[in-house]
Amino acid sequence: MKKTLFTKLAVFTVLAGLVIIAWTVPVLASSRVAISDNGVFTVAPNETVDGAVFMVGETITVAGKVNGDLYCAAETVHIYGEIDGDVICVGGNLTIEGKVDGDIRVAGSIITINGMASGNLTAAANTLTIDKKAVIQQDALLAGSSIRINGVVQRDIRAGSESIEINGLVGRHVEVETTKLVVSEGARVGGDVQYWSQDDAEIYKGTVAGQAIRHESISRETTPTVADSILNIASGIFFLVILTIAMVLIVPRNVRETTALSLPKLGFVFLVGLAAILLSIPILIVLIFTIIGAPIIPLLIVGYAVIFTTAFPLTSYYLGRWMFEGRSSNMILHATAGAAALGLLIAVPIVGVLIGLIAFVTGVGMAIYNLRHQFKEHSYKDTQKISSLSEANTPVNNSIGKRPSKN
Repeated sequence: MKKTLFTKLAVFTVLAGLVIIAWTVPVLASSRVAISDNGVFTVAPNETVDGAVFMVGETITVAGKVNGDLYCAAETVHIYGEIDGDVICVGGNLTIEGKVDGDIRVAGSIITINGMASGNLTAAANTLTIDKKAVIQQDALLAGSSIRINGVVQRDIRAGSESIEINGLVGRHVEVETTKLVVSEGARVGGDVQYWSQDDAEIYKGTVAGQAIRHESISRETTPTVADSILNIASGIFFLVILTIAMVLIVPRNVRETTALSLPKLGFVFLVGLAAILLSIPILIVLIFTIIGAPIIPLLIVGYAVIFTTAFPLTSYYLGRWMFEGRSSNMILHATAGAAALGLLIAVPIVGVLIGLIAFVTGVGMAIYNLRHQFKEHSYKDTQKISSLSEANTPVNNSIGKRPSKN
């Protein structure tokens, strides 16, 4: 029964991996990866890029047209061109003033949306503004310390913030958790306004077509808010980037060698990781009930903890190295781009779970395969060294086999 269960799980995981690879490889193969020595990336006003675009640096400016999804991470991001796809970006100061024919998913410190999006807007920031020229044709899911809506959201708004001010147009309903809610005189809400707060909102008469209903604040200890969910995703991506960069800085040689070994044998590495995960619990159970195995259990647990902790960073670096293969050898760039890309992929609903599973199993396989390779390499070198030392230290009797000299 166990064997059948493990076999089914292995087959399911491998098939899921093949489906994801088949879906993502054509996209990445036709994509453009932006590289620059000074960290400044630009798509010029008269430039058109076909395929997805990946950008990582200090300053990113997109003034032209991108026929595909835009993935970016930078201190300053300014998009005022046309994106025929989704925008998935992280930045310190992020501004979108162009046209996005898809969804917008962004996180940063200061975010300003002043363009048009045909899909949904998902945004998390310290200061978030949907400005006067902004038109979001679907729903908006928002989180931040301060949120101001001056533009148009044609469907629903769900948000969590310390302060929320609505000065523009909302086509349907508003659901928010906040300390302070203001619906100004010039605003218009086509449906109901439901808000969770300790204080009454400032809602001008005639601005809400439906009902304005206040609920008592939800306890954060028992129920996660919309803001918590979005900020958790952004924090997870940031943590993965930091962890991957830290690993690169601490053990750069090991990271480079591990990914280099795994590049030509990714399928085998994945199977190694899958076997290691599936066998970890049975091995621990067997060792618990054996006298010899008991002292080994703490070491084995520590070993597995280290391997599991490095799994996602290794896969992140592998992805970044593959993205920039032949273009750049900067390990920090590989780590940042790979971790940001993997974090964003994992955040995608449903598919993200499968991507996370594949990434974790592959990372475990990389770590174990590298350990096996290092052990074999050191064992061979030690054998050669011992052999050489033995030969050097063995006394040689020069008199044996020599003919007596004729004097």
